[in-house]
Amino acid sequence: MSLASGGTELTCIIRTHSSHDRGTLTRDQIDQLRPPDADARPVDQAELTDTDRLLLTELAKDSRVGYPALAAATGVPESTARRRLADLRHAGRLYFDIEADPPLFGYTIEVGLWMTVAPAQLNTVAAALAQHPEIAFAAAVTGPTTMFAFVICRDADAFYDYLADRIGVLPGVLQVETAPTTRRVKRSGALLMPA
Repeated sequence: MSLASGGTELTCIIRTHSSHDRGTLTRDQIDQLRPPDADARPVDQAELTDTDRLLLTELAKDSRVGYPALAAATGVPESTARRRLADLRHAGRLYFDIEADPPLFGYTIEVGLWMTVAPAQLNTVAAALAQHPEIAFAAAVTGPTTMFAFVICRDADAFYDYLADRIGVLPGVLQVETAPTTRRVKRSGALLMPA
């Protein structure tokens, strides 16, 4: 969630998960790349155990917690915590999604772009945006504009150059409305609220 356009707009990103959004590799391809885990055992894909739920709830609070602290917080033996997490990872029930703060890497400008793109050029513009390293997210949308993109740049000069030299020259881009992020309230990772 972020404030944009001088605080007059609120941008909220909702991430949904399906079996299709975790990458382009099949489960067999992933298994071929994964080193064998001697501790992992087959996990029933259908149900999580009560122990699994306890462990995952604690990991949602702090994904960097070590096994001793995880065991203490959940009341399960450390060996059980270690084994269950290995099992869940092996089965694909637990995976890691890294969220980085762009300013830590020198990227200080985040801007939403609402673009009016000629319908016949939507695929062309989408394919071009997919190749731009500045694009963190892009999608075709409904409403007064036809495409939204979220851009991250090093500074205001880099954003200006990107807008003028990369977006402005795309065939079919008829209009662009910018919504600079003025304050980041929360990134897109899960936030576990206290009970």
